[in-house]
Amino acid sequence: MKIVAYDDDIKFIDILKKSLVALNNKHGGVFDVSTFFNNISDTLACAKDCKGTPSIFLLDVVAANQQVGYELAKSIKNINPDNLIIYVTDFTEEIIYNMTQKLMAVCFVLKSSEKFLLELEEGILFCRDLLSDKFFVAENNSDLLRVRYDDIFFFEKHKGSRYINIVHRGGNFSFKGNLTEIGAKLEPHFILANKSVIVNTRNIQTFEKSTKTLRFEYGYECNYSRLRQDELYKWIWR
Repeated sequence: MKIVAYDDDIKFIDILKKSLVALNNKHGGVFDVSTFFNNISDTLACAKDCKGTPSIFLLDVVAANQQVGYELAKSIKNINPDNLIIYVTDFTEEIIYNMTQKLMAVCFVLKSSEKFLLELEEGILFCRDLLSDKFFVAENNSDLLRVRYDDIFFFEKHKGSRYINIVHRGGNFSFKGNLTEIGAKLEPHFILANKSVIVNTRNIQTFEKSTKTLRFEYGYECNYSRLRQDELYKWIWR
């Protein structure tokens, strides 16, 4: 797990370095690499260099008396939507909360807080869980979903849109995505039921050939293609 930190205050970067070293030692190497920058261009260059691996970015909100944190975070998320953002700042709580919601940052940590190290620790450990292979993470304009793969029933592409609906034990969640790209990241027991649906074969409760319907817990269901019937049947009975 890589952590990239940006702050235009050199003195605070030193504080952050010591804090991350202490946390890494405490947790036996919770992250692999920490990189620190005091300018935006180098931070973005780093984000591009590690584009293929989701990373945690610790960002200040204000630099040179300008609110650059949000724009920087947006650029970092554009490079890789799976990158996670934690704001580390002295900005007012109300403004940071609004920015956190707007960009779906994981959290914010106040530099001046007496619990700075504890709050930083909690944020990083939460990010570690989000990046864990045990969870699927997605976000839309207002919410962040973190769900265990074992709790997923199926992914379904919305007709005529770029949105995917994920159905799981906790409900439904829609987000922008590509079904092919999602499928490439999943374990083999997630298979195409038809051209618009990927199902978790381990959670199928009923396989109805007459109606070409797959049924799950809580009344959720989806249809499957006749062409996929044999493959589905094979996985269900493994």
